[in-house]
Parts: sequence; C-alpha cells; structure tokens
Amino acid sequence: MQDTKTSNPNWDPDAAARKIKDDAADVAKHTAQDAKGRVYDAKADVASEIGSAGLAAQDAASRMSPGSPQQRTLDEIARGLTDASTALHTKTIGELATDLSQFARRNPALFLSGAAVLGFAATRFARASSPAVVPGRIDPATGSRI
Repeated sequence: MQDTKTSNPNWDPDAAARKIKDDAADVAKHTAQDAKGRVYDAKADVASEIGSAGLAAQDAASRMSPGSPQQRTLDEIARGLTDASTALHTKTIGELATDLSQFARRNPALFLSGAAVLGFAATRFARASSPAVVPGRIDPATGSRI
C-alpha cells in the first residue's frame, strides 16, 4: 500500500478533514430537514383526523334532542376536538410541547388519564391493523393450519 503523502505531494490532510466535516454537516442538515418535514406532515394528518372527529361529534350532537345531556356532552366534545385540531394546524411543535407541559403541570391526574387512554387506543389500533395469527388455527380459505 502506498503512503498517500508520498504518492500525492499535493495532498492536504486538513483540507480532507474539512471536506469530510462539511459533507457530514450537509448530510445532517438534509436529514434534519427531511425529519422535520415528516413531523409536520404527520402533525397535519393528525390535525385533519381530529377535525374530522370533531365534525362527526357535531353531526351526532345535531341529531340529539336539543338541550339534552347527550347533546350538550357531544357539543362539548366537538368543541374540544375542533380547538385541538386548530391548535395542531396553527402552532409549531415547540409551542405544542410547551402547552402540553403546562397542561400536565396544571392537571397531572387528567394528563396521566389522557396518556393512558391514548396508550390503550394506540394498542387497540395497532392490534386491529395487524392480522391476528393464532398458532394452530385453521385458515378457512385454504383449510390448512396456520
């Protein structure tokens, strides 16, 4: 193996180190921008889903007897979902994190309850999204054991 210094007299180790450092910084910058874009896309998707749930709650409330406890409850839920959707659309990730932190400090029991409910919902969603495979079960389509 040849020594780079003797085979190329113009080789500058400091320049090579700067080039590697610049390339690494460029890759890090593009990766961070890509990740940021994905987070904002996901935030927009979640905000839209919450907005749709708010509209569904408003629709359900409009079908209830005016002034009934069910109608008032659904109206309150719809208002909360609409507010959450608007906040997700208009606030930055940092602002949302600050708001969530402040809410958790003001209402720790409610925050923990909400986190538990979200955890259960996410688990149910994940389980419902993946096909259930039970060892020893018979596949009705093929008649064979899975």
